[in-house]
Amino acid sequence: MQIITSRSLRAGATTLSLLVILTLPVLATEVSDGELIIDKATVVFGPLSNPTRGAEVDINQVYGNHPAFMRMEELGLDRSEGRGKQLFSQAKKGVKSALAAVADSEDLDVIAHLGGVSGGEIAIEDQTLAVIDLLPVYHIDGSLWAGKAKARDDVAEMDKEAVLQAIPAYRDWLSLDPDDTHYHFLKAEWEKIYQHALKAVVRDEVLQAVVQTGGVTSRLEPAPDITDMVIAALPT
Repeated sequence: MQIITSRSLRAGATTLSLLVILTLPVLATEVSDGELIIDKATVVFGPLSNPTRGAEVDINQVYGNHPAFMRMEELGLDRSEGRGKQLFSQAKKGVKSALAAVADSEDLDVIAHLGGVSGGEIAIEDQTLAVIDLLPVYHIDGSLWAGKAKARDDVAEMDKEAVLQAIPAYRDWLSLDPDDTHYHFLKAEWEKIYQHALKAVVRDEVLQAVVQTGGVTSRLEPAPDITDMVIAALPT
């Protein structure tokens, strides 16, 4: 399935399995004024009792913009087992939360996949972008060097080894054995220098998290790489 992100909103192939996961059985058989006609196989949120206000979304586009789902697809993982199952579960939880939030803000009784609902008290509007806007921007899947793994904004990447290699005390430490007289002294020295430079950049750039290069998936622009900035913050 082609992943559709906010950077490129192109129509993708319909993935029925995504619909099945969120489907609840509802089907209107007799229609009166203000009543919704609902295709039960397309429901992704609700319905509340006696639904009269509905909307639609492209559920494939929504999933394709959740960074955990994007990560699962990027790694070619099976959503039914192991790490793939974990990532898909995280995406599913995020999508359900975003759907519920949009339903609450728009006073909707039911949300269905495109073409799955008609009639009702209000015009059926496409709420796809509104739901996507409430999804997390980042999924952190790599080693965390600073901040919190659940950070939603202001996340950056850094090549830690490249930074360490720029510290003379670290390079000297690599050649020592643990029982060498200067081993622990040099380790404490390079750790202090590294942490001081990293914290300075995190503070100046107002970052919520710094992750190993390649460990962040974003549904918007890629996370910035601050490796050179941290190296520049090292003492000369």
